[in-house]
Amino acid sequence: MRKLKVYEPKEIKTVYISGRITGIPLSEAKRNFEEAEALLLEKGYIPVNPMKNNHDPDTKGWIDHMLEDIGGLMRCDGIFMLNNWQQSKGARIEHYIAVEMDITVITKL
Repeated sequence: MRKLKVYEPKEIKTVYISGRITGIPLSEAKRNFEEAEALLLEKGYIPVNPMKNNHDPDTKGWIDHMLEDIGGLMRCDGIFMLNNWQQSKGARIEHYIAVEMDITVITKL
């Protein structure tokens, strides 16, 4: 029988926000991320909002955005998944990376 790996709780300071951007109006995506950012600040976290990395689809391609976003994620202690994250290929990739890299996943605050 395999033994489960036991992880010690760690202090979470910086939290990356992940959710759907592509396929919804940019204004809606920005609002969702801004609301999450405010909530994280209120709870005492340091939020990392990838929408502040200029997610205008006219300036860069999806892969370029993902490369920047994954770099931001890798510098965080946790990742906060917005309610719509499962409808986003990019957010599912970020979730997978977080799980594999032992970054704490937060789904509710």
